Amino acid sequence: MIPKRIQPYFEVKQQTVKNDTCLVEGMLTCCDDHSFDVFGVGELKRSFFLKMFLAPKNDRTMIKACCKKCGKSILVFDSNCDGYEQNRKKTEDHAAPQPITCVKCGNRDFSVGIKYEYSNLQELKELEEQEAIQIDDAFSWIWITLCCNTCAAKYKYFSDYETA
Repeated sequence: MIPKRIQPYFEVKQQTVKNDTCLVEGMLTCCDDHSFDVFGVGELKRSFFLKMFLAPKNDRTMIKACCKKCGKSILVFDSNCDGYEQNRKKTEDHAAPQPITCVKCGNRDFSVGIKYEYSNLQELKELEEQEAIQIDDAFSWIWITLCCNTCAAKYKYFSDYETA
């Protein structure tokens, strides 16, 4: 259960099912590597102790990663069209993504960790059978963690977004 456009670039590290909820955790990968330039739409906030996170701006959050080796651009998350509430609703917004830079060292080389939550699995399966949704794209929560490949600074929950 990974959004279809991410599947070719997602390396599953852990998947757990408990009660009626599934958590899938992994790393973004391209060219057998985890080295990406990261870009975001939203309000980039910094706090004490070198913390950094991307908050929605005008109800929008978008994160894109570009492979350092081949330049492939991968849309990791867009609140306008991803998740349970937005499933099958595709909208265009031309807000320009801004480059994300490590607060600690100033570099732009990140590994991207992603964790998806799929709630109410039985309901999702029933809706998929009725062709009302695509279950892989109907996650209820997404957490994105960035790790600087230069200095190892970790931005846990750089993006933390509920979609249901």
